[in-house]
Amino acid sequence: MKYLIWYSPNSGAYNHGSEMDHKVNESLTGESLEVLYELEESEMVLVKKIVAQLNNARNESPGRIASA
Repeated sequence: MKYLIWYSPNSGAYNHGSEMDHKVNESLTGESLEVLYELEESEMVLVKKIVAQLNNARNESPGRIASA
């Protein structure tokens, strides 16, 4: 199974999940979610690390106010 990492322009967050998760999120939010990476299920640990790092970098970027 393929796992995807995508970006949500509305929330500014990076997320991950299966192709079905991606389609459901697009349907529920009504936004076009940009797929950044496609990885195999065996790389799930790497997927979680990448998403965590991307969101940490986004939250720590200069000029961004962190929300609770």
